[in-house]
Amino acid sequence: MFKFAKPNKYYEYETYNNSDEKYFKIGFNPLDPLGRPKETQYRRKYWNVKLFMSHQTFQKFPERLTKLLKLCDWYIRRMDFAFDFNCNITRHFTLVEGRTKVTDRHKDEDTDVLIEYRPNYYLYSNSNRKGARIYNKKKELLDKRGIEIEDEHLMRFEIIVKPSIIKQSPLRCKDFTLINQYLDEFNGCFIPRLHDLKGELTGKELDLLYNIMRRKKKKRLKSEAKQFAKIRPIIEKHAFNFSSHFAEQKDVLFTWIPEK
Repeated sequence: MFKFAKPNKYYEYETYNNSDEKYFKIGFNPLDPLGRPKETQYRRKYWNVKLFMSHQTFQKFPERLTKLLKLCDWYIRRMDFAFDFNCNITRHFTLVEGRTKVTDRHKDEDTDVLIEYRPNYYLYSNSNRKGARIYNKKKELLDKRGIEIEDEHLMRFEIIVKPSIIKQSPLRCKDFTLINQYLDEFNGCFIPRLHDLKGELTGKELDLLYNIMRRKKKKRLKSEAKQFAKIRPIIEKHAFNFSSHFAEQKDVLFTWIPEK
């Protein structure tokens, strides 16, 4: 069904589909009775076969992947959710709280050099299984793929979820309760277009939110706590609901999962 080749530093073997565009990839880590370094043993503890799929895979799902999914129980190691908005990235608001960290730098995959990412940024936590990336999708398409779209603005809020395998049901059960729990935590935090709140917030209150977003860490000052407490209910009322949007699209998104 698959021809495995091309060993690399992460997986014993890997294979791609036959297309020039690598829409899916399989990493295969066979058991080794002679033992391996600790790093490889750690990876083998959690998986033997790892399947990577992009959104293009689902447009015409390969029959051989369906056969592979039916062979055994599969679990989600990572899932990325992309939500696109026709909004200017400089005019949105994200509520950043608690131990959430913000960085506007990312490491280049080829050179390992840290690159400034502004006005895009990442939300993450050292001890968490979720994160987010907010970026100018229109610019990314133009810079990386040479594609120019007609939309004046295109901003993407991308949520990365790494659910615990121990707490999951097998993929064939189509039980996404754990995924929903992670998405729920992003509800009430993101306003795609602050201008939409103009009827409920004063000019000074909107300026406060814009000022927060201009800061590198996107955090509020202690002196702003009282003023922000009045604004917060309005933000939560109008914020984008990620989990409900996922619930509406769930049946369409996962038609490729084989029946029990």
